[in-house]
Amino acid sequence: MDVKRHWKVRDGNEKDMEEILSLRRDVFGEMEKDKLDPRFWRWQFMEGPSGKALIYVVEGENKIVGHFSDLPRQVSRHGKVVSGTLSVDLMVHSDYRRMGIFEAIGKYAIQRVKDENGLFMMSYPVRRETIQGFKKIGWKEVVQLPVLVYPIKFVGIVNRYLRFAPLSLLFGGIARCFYFLLYGLKKRKRMENVEIEKVDLLDDQFDDFWQKALSLYPIMGIRNRNYHAWR
Repeated sequence: MDVKRHWKVRDGNEKDMEEILSLRRDVFGEMEKDKLDPRFWRWQFMEGPSGKALIYVVEGENKIVGHFSDLPRQVSRHGKVVSGTLSVDLMVHSDYRRMGIFEAIGKYAIQRVKDENGLFMMSYPVRRETIQGFKKIGWKEVVQLPVLVYPIKFVGIVNRYLRFAPLSLLFGGIARCFYFLLYGLKKRKRMENVEIEKVDLLDDQFDDFWQKALSLYPIMGIRNRNYHAWR
């Protein structure tokens, strides 16, 4: 028998961090373990280059059962800087799904961004149900981005699905051999007179480079020295 559960949407803050991370573990498990680290959470949501994130949580039965957030982002549009957000980390506890939480928290987020004078919201969802949920509350699909993958550890990729080390080692090795035969033997283009140097801080040279890159496109996300120092 279904039990009617009561919940409400409200603004979240740093005091909710532990419960938000607990919800992430419940929803996504050990996927992207770094995002379960409080230091990562503070870096992403509290210390962003354009300010603190707008955080929205859903409370139900004295605990957080839903989460959504908007990270402030700046974009250059024909040379003029405009402000908006990048929407991330939509999560709903399994006991509270199919209760209208997605629509409620999504509409709440839209109003909050309007209140902050944001001119746009953007997101890069990968799950079909998430995309359909966004469209239901008025979002528009601009373009479908291709998924680019560069495999580094084949055993790890296979083990994520098989979860059995001996078979993962076997199939991971086979996958690496096929990958090498298909792509490893292809002749690669050589780049002449290019030097790569690791630096700890960006200097004035980067500002000059950034201004040149900015002039190439009518719309471009702001990735200046301050952004890269944070990133």
